[in-house]
Amino acid sequence: MQSKSTDVHCPHDKCHSTLNLMDIRFILRDRPWEFEEYANLAAMSRLEEEAADEGSDTRRCPAERCNYMFVFVPGAGTEGRLFTCPQCTASFCLQCGANDQKVGPAHPGKSCFDRKEQLQQEAEERRKFEAWQKENSEADAKFNELMEKEGKAGRTLPCPNCKAPITKNGGCHHMHCSKCKTNFNWSGK
Repeated sequence: MQSKSTDVHCPHDKCHSTLNLMDIRFILRDRPWEFEEYANLAAMSRLEEEAADEGSDTRRCPAERCNYMFVFVPGAGTEGRLFTCPQCTASFCLQCGANDQKVGPAHPGKSCFDRKEQLQQEAEERRKFEAWQKENSEADAKFNELMEKEGKAGRTLPCPNCKAPITKNGGCHHMHCSKCKTNFNWSGK
């Protein structure tokens, strides 16, 4: 049998037996506070060993700074996966279908399937927004390129007063700048 961290061995060098909880209680009968401290430490150590075992139902709260230990028995539906820690009050989905059956954030009122669809939709919206941002960041360069091309073709000139680009697409040579309200002649006369 494999020795556990909570095992206490007989102090006699020829004895290899392990002392049980009742033996230790008897040895510490005059110091009950020490026995209580030992019993608490032994219980925590057993829980730690169980939680470290992959096949065990004993788990630690997934919250970053919480050491609460509990037994998790998976159930059906979202209610069987939802865990709200009584110590730190954080909530999690312990076998989240939206997170490859791993621990994920709680999604009250939604199934894991609905949460997965929501995450996919949010990712698609993020992708579209990032594409729009990229396209929008290139808009000024594209506009300046177009204005330069229009200027070379003689269809766009800067306003003589405020330098705003003005495009002539027909009609007479009299122009009116909509930005600064300056009137001028397209041909410069």
